[in-house]
Amino acid sequence: MDLNGDSFDQCLKEKTYGYVLNADIEMAREYGIHGVPSFLINGELMVGSQGEDFFKAIDSALADAV
Repeated sequence: MDLNGDSFDQCLKEKTYGYVLNADIEMAREYGIHGVPSFLINGELMVGSQGEDFFKAIDSALADAV
């Protein structure tokens, strides 16, 4: 499926989904997220490249979910 350039430009110009973006920005602020990449894993904020710690946090969260 190709991007419909005219439709995309219209949505961008009219800010059709601006409310969605603003809601996401506000939620990020509430969680103390100020940059990307940022991840919340079981309420723990992880900012930037995490390497092996990222996978350990995910594995731990999955283990806790069982």
